[in-house]
Amino acid sequence: AVDWLILDTIAPYGSILIDNYTNKATITLSLTYHDETSGLHQTRYSTDTSNWTAWETPQATRTYTLSPVSGTYTLYYELRDKASNTTLVSDSIILDLQSPTVSLSIDGGASHTQDNEVLLAINFADNLSEVEYMRVANGPDPSLATWTAISDTKIWLITDGTVSIQVKDRAGNISLIATDTIILDSTSPSLQATLTGTSLYPETYTQTPIISYEVTVSEPGTLTFSEDSQVFSSATTVSAGTTKGSWTFSLGDGKRFLYIKHTDTSDRTAAAVDWLILDTIAPYGSILI
Repeated sequence: AVDWLILDTIAPYGSILIDNYTNKATITLSLTYHDETSGLHQTRYSTDTSNWTAWETPQATRTYTLSPVSGTYTLYYELRDKASNTTLVSDSIILDLQSPTVSLSIDGGASHTQDNEVLLAINFADNLSEVEYMRVANGPDPSLATWTAISDTKIWLITDGTVSIQVKDRAGNISLIATDTIILDSTSPSLQATLTGTSLYPETYTQTPIISYEVTVSEPGTLTFSEDSQVFSSATTVSAGTTKGSWTFSLGDGKRFLYIKHTDTSDRTAAAVDWLILDTIAPYGSILI
């Protein structure tokens, strides 16, 4: 008499691929599997290697439902061949169930402008998957606008004076709409500002955080200053014409903005912004002889 067995000491192999981010608890797994000798028999799935699904027939794709709580999940995929050899592989995904937030400021919060070209200051945040896109439009609803890469500033041409924005995170969550309004008025006060740094190229770079400014306004009133377009300094009274002074950047090295707001005696406001690159770190190099 004769009998035989297939000796199989080599574990099967396969892979699991899932998206990096999702805003839905039920996700799709893309799976591969192979076994050289005895053939793949079953697979199972877990997010903690303790609580597993039942062993089941291998599939090329499968849905899996995560706990409905935002966070990072690792999906474990175990393969077992007919000789009982096993292999464990995994992939990770971020489940983000919360929408990002956004706020918008036109020309540093000015109420009036003489120019239809304005600067939008965009403040955004996301608790988990990071903001990736924004859509901006004139009027109160940006839903038909095209998604573009997120940025914290944007040059924009206004029409009716109201600008709206939404942002979207990497998981696909979309924020509520944020708006700001400015009045386009050719008779409103005007403001021009220039910053000067302490460097060989003072129009672009500054070696120290203390910089000089020169501001020209068309009407008497006050000036206030901000580095983030949100929190402004106390008001300084100025006459029509040119005012010079100094400012100390409170943040570290990098591209630093200074937002300047002018309020005239009729409580109309105009704003301007300029920037310098603060670089306090010396260059380095070597000489070899």
